[in-house]
Amino acid sequence: MLTTEDLQYDMNQKIGNYTTGGKIVNGTTIITSKDGTYYAETKDAYFKKDVVLKDPAYDLQSDSLLYNTETNFATFITDTYIRDSSGRTIRTKEGFYDLLNHKARFGKRAKITDSSQSIIADTINF
Repeated sequence: MLTTEDLQYDMNQKIGNYTTGGKIVNGTTIITSKDGTYYAETKDAYFKKDVVLKDPAYDLQSDSLLYNTETNFATFITDTYIRDSSGRTIRTKEGFYDLLNHKARFGKRAKITDSSQSIIADTINF
């Protein structure tokens, strides 16, 4: 469910916009941003400006992120920084994370770094 202090909703298009901060809570996962758009027909949320996704297993920061509330897919569409609970970091510019099945794909020369090694590749399945 999307919560925000101020939502402008187009009843005909079934599209809501916020510019004063909003969040979606899905179980233990919380996604917040300053601006965003929610498409009720497709259940897609487009988070913009200072996006933060917090989950018990990792924290994510980005400028933009797509998230489908029905499929629980987060899609990376710009520079994204992820830090997991073990301290490993991931930098990517595109890809997705399936929150239900805990599977991810990172693209565009993604980089995964932990305390002993770094991996850089065009595509990484994780």
